[in-house]
Amino acid sequence: MQKIELRIVELLLLATFLFTLACSEEEVAAPEETAEISIIEKGEFGEIISDANRMSLYIFANDVSGESNCNDGCLNAWPVFYIEDVAVGEGLELADFSTITRADGAKQTTYQGWPLYYFASDESSSDVKGDGVGSVWFGAKVDYSLAVAKQNIDDTDVSYLVDAEGKSLYFFENDSENTSNCAGGCLSAYPSFQVKDELILPSLLKSSEFSTINRTDGTTQLTFKGRPLYYFSDDNGRGDISGSIADLWSLSAVQF
Repeated sequence: MQKIELRIVELLLLATFLFTLACSEEEVAAPEETAEISIIEKGEFGEIISDANRMSLYIFANDVSGESNCNDGCLNAWPVFYIEDVAVGEGLELADFSTITRADGAKQTTYQGWPLYYFASDESSSDVKGDGVGSVWFGAKVDYSLAVAKQNIDDTDVSYLVDAEGKSLYFFENDSENTSNCAGGCLSAYPSFQVKDELILPSLLKSSEFSTINRTDGTTQLTFKGRPLYYFSDDNGRGDISGSIADLWSLSAVQF
């Protein structure tokens, strides 16, 4: 009888040990991970790219070239966002993030070539107070159809439309309202700008000002206030505006 009782105790102790071991292994094998950068829903502003603490991140229209033009006192209001080892959450692509070295020697994280910033007046993770400030600051979004750029051209500050990665968009003076008169060789030099998915705009732009037209080649083209939008094939990268040198062509200027 004592042997049976002793055997039962041994089996109970063995079962307890195995259960404890299994729990420990499960905890070690599946640690909870938190992405450094993620997409967070921010009420009326929609989904905003945010840091690990869910604080909103911003892009600056003056940074269209890919270099930061926020320096000195500007940085007091718009601190630089930088992390050395970027990790991303669902809906973000790691390849869209990179790092630049600023003129002051500091590092800064970029998204699709746009340097990223905080806004000093944001107090909580739900805040997007910096969006629209000065008509040049916008909450960073993953799905912008186009963005607003600003450059000083011939001593005049010009705000104009670019695609999400900072490539300039143009108007053609020979176009009539909601009609493109650029075809053949013209279209080879100035390809039409198309948006295939839902139109996602910076907050200062109105969706009612945009539309699409059907071109004679069977494609669609986005228009702004009735004016078709184009790229210039010889623009080599972000912030290039060489397409505006030609007669009858101009940057797609916007006013706020």
